[in-house]
Amino acid sequence: MALAALTVLALVGASFGSRMDGERARVSSFMREVSAERSMQSAFALANYWLSTAGINANGVGDGLAAQWVADGRWYRLSPDVWASLQDERGLLSVNQPSAKQFRQLLLNEGMAAEKVDRLIDVLADYIDTDDLRRLNGAERPQYLEAGLLGPRNDMLRSSGELCQLPAWLDVIELCERLLPVLSTRVSPLWNPNTAPRKVLAALVPGAAPEQLQLFETLRVTAPFADGAAATARTGLSLDADSFMFHSGDEYRLTLWVQGQPRAREYNLRVLPGGLQAPWQVIRSRAVPKPTAVNLSGPAFEPLYFSLSASSDNK
Repeated sequence: MALAALTVLALVGASFGSRMDGERARVSSFMREVSAERSMQSAFALANYWLSTAGINANGVGDGLAAQWVADGRWYRLSPDVWASLQDERGLLSVNQPSAKQFRQLLLNEGMAAEKVDRLIDVLADYIDTDDLRRLNGAERPQYLEAGLLGPRNDMLRSSGELCQLPAWLDVIELCERLLPVLSTRVSPLWNPNTAPRKVLAALVPGAAPEQLQLFETLRVTAPFADGAAATARTGLSLDADSFMFHSGDEYRLTLWVQGQPRAREYNLRVLPGGLQAPWQVIRSRAVPKPTAVNLSGPAFEPLYFSLSASSDNK
């Protein structure tokens, strides 16, 4: 009886110890999440303060290159564990402008046949317009019901990811998701080549040689172009149309990642320094895959001249 009692006590003790280990692990995981969220919110507040108080220029934010945040999607290290990327929305192509020849060119550059591009463009245009008239290759409510889908909303897309849920686009969902980083929902027809990714540049200037695009990217890093005439003279690219605005706008895509976290967080912002309610507006936010091309051993680019830590010395 004594041996049985000791065995029962040992089993109870082992079970209790196992439960305590599990609770400690859960608490530890929770504390890591809380710490990561605190770092994320601190970085978000700091980044928005910088965007709202620093001057906006040709390819980003800041008064000079030494303390500038280039808004072309590159990553900066804000603290030992927080990374940030800023993308000027003027450097992206808008899904709410399906008739733009640049949007069509982007799909053609991805190797899609012209007839398939026509189908994708018409489906998107029918989703956005306010009538029930179906384009030649498009889709209206009967086609959505036939496919078991909701829609069309007959309104502009609220997020670029909404594009991948449309008929025809669902058939090329891998391509659609691959293009999301270069797509935007902005309504302005202006583009800023100084902050445009390579895929967008190639769509803005059809037929441009890879060497010309590389030269443009190399030159704009150290001396962003002020106008299309200067860009054309230096690179031979035709960038002097009225639709090109060589200056950052007021809409940005801010992505923050706390090192060690499985996902990053993306914010679509409108910077309103003189706004009546707030100096910035969060249009939408979502979780996105963490960056894969960041040099974790040190800053990938020159960091911003401020720190997340109040005790750190600013440069």
